[in-house]
Amino acid sequence: MTAVAIAMITLGIATAINPLGVTIIVLLLMSNSGLRKANAFLVGSILALVGASLVAILLTVLAIKASAATAGAGGGKLISAFELAIGVSMFGLGIWTMTAGSTGTNATVSKLMKDSDTVRPWMAFGMGLMFVSYTIPFVAIGELWRAQIASPLESLILYLIYLLLSLGTILIPIVMRIARPERSAKLLNESREWLTAHGAVVTAVVFIVLGLAFGLRGGSGLFG
Repeated sequence: MTAVAIAMITLGIATAINPLGVTIIVLLLMSNSGLRKANAFLVGSILALVGASLVAILLTVLAIKASAATAGAGGGKLISAFELAIGVSMFGLGIWTMTAGSTGTNATVSKLMKDSDTVRPWMAFGMGLMFVSYTIPFVAIGELWRAQIASPLESLILYLIYLLLSLGTILIPIVMRIARPERSAKLLNESREWLTAHGAVVTAVVFIVLGLAFGLRGGSGLFG
């Protein structure tokens, strides 16, 4: 139980560390009608994570059926294969972001900085659907399945903890804006400047580290 709780917390933090998403929420909050746009972005992000989670649950059910058909081996192998594929793709994305991708990321941020006042709430909602890590929920569901937790309620609580942490870097700026609007303006501006300068590098490092971790775990489960 403790091990899977630590895994959920780690995965939640890993999902939350998305500098591009954080930069977008900060820029939206600093624009006209920023709170409405930020809330729309939050709703889009929640729906994206829930949708990815439902797909992950469906695939896990298929893995359980495969496990039952192969004396318990199939489900674990299938989940390990997913983890390996996710790890390889995240590692490759990290390398791309470190090189050519940083230019595209900076261009996206620069364009949003110029056009943030013209962004409508429905457009912010669409951004929330786009700038969420769709892959990590698959790993989170796989971890819960591996742990074979007897109580569905405990599994649900652990997964809700993961989801809440995943949205942390979106929720915190919104809560700050609501609770301390005057002080938050300075903090948001400082955050925007730092993220604009270093966001692409941070994103690349996070993807590379997570890609290696997921890839090694998936590879050891698949071939070990």
